[in-house]
Amino acid sequence: MNKLTKGAIAGAAGVALLLGGGGTFALWSSSQTVVAGPVRSGELSMDPLTQATWRDVSADLAGGPRTIPTSEIGAYAIVPGDTLEVVQKATVHATGKNLKAKLSIDPLSLMADGANADFRDALRYTTALTINGTAVPMNADGSYSVKAADGVSSVVYTATIAFPSTVSGTAFQNRAIDLSNTRVTLQQVR
Repeated sequence: MNKLTKGAIAGAAGVALLLGGGGTFALWSSSQTVVAGPVRSGELSMDPLTQATWRDVSADLAGGPRTIPTSEIGAYAIVPGDTLEVVQKATVHATGKNLKAKLSIDPLSLMADGANADFRDALRYTTALTINGTAVPMNADGSYSVKAADGVSSVVYTATIAFPSTVSGTAFQNRAIDLSNTRVTLQQVR
């Protein structure tokens, strides 16, 4: 072998030792931590509903509105011309810079089997909602708007259920509907 070949082999062996034998071959680099702060998510939830309270608010009721104990509502027999009021309270948590939601109450979620749908449909429902003591107007779709600015809110839902006095004959006698199936839904829309 000539000297040039021996030198090339020795140089290659030296480079191989440097690369694989613990040496490093790196380009310059630098890093910094981004100063941005944390990002956190908001919340949209509803605590379990409280026990509903009932009143007979029929216009011609002697002595004015009468409270109906919850334990007796299942046996309280209404007749055409009666109007009942049920009040349901809830706590809603709505936080988030641009959070918007709607709260919906679906009286037609009663009796999914439809066993007494004709009686349910004969009744007249009206609803009202207050958030932190302020009345909230109903949207065109029957829902109510909840905004993040409301934060933790005390929500009071009032439903008035009227049995029209126009019902005649023996229609809808000895019928029952289960109001405990009514759904209250809180849904984000933005």
